[in-house]
Amino acid sequence: MSKQEHIRNLWISVGVLLFSIVYFFLARTQVVGQTDGFRHVSGRTFPYILSGTLFILSIVSIILNYFQLRSTVSNEKIAIEFDRIKRAALYIFSIALYTVGIMYVGYTVSTFAFIIFAMWFSGTRISVGFFIVAIVLPPALYIIFHMLMKIPLPSTPLF
Repeated sequence: MSKQEHIRNLWISVGVLLFSIVYFFLARTQVVGQTDGFRHVSGRTFPYILSGTLFILSIVSIILNYFQLRSTVSNEKIAIEFDRIKRAALYIFSIALYTVGIMYVGYTVSTFAFIIFAMWFSGTRISVGFFIVAIVLPPALYIIFHMLMKIPLPSTPLF
């Protein structure tokens, strides 16, 4: 691996570490009205197991990538590709906007808009199939999650 790849992997590991910490604290805020106090393993323990596993794996990855980076002997100049960083930041922002949009305009409208944006952003050629996927997928996911699996989706004044 090149020095650039080791640095990329190191930063990805740091990002996963930060995500695991934030996820752990967000999972703690979602336990509401539960008074049994972790006397047994239940569905509530899954977020803690996931965040703990991500935390441990990211620490191991940081250590391994750090030592691999130090052992890489290279005069390669590290280039920061700001276009790729902007692109990734825009996509992360669109996911956050989609998540917030579910609360305000509803699941169906928000998912429709996000699918169109994600397909366009990933380079999918705009065609009839493009819009068929965007129109069919939100109701199909709604039927699967809300009606079949009985997972409640946020209700909004719009939908």
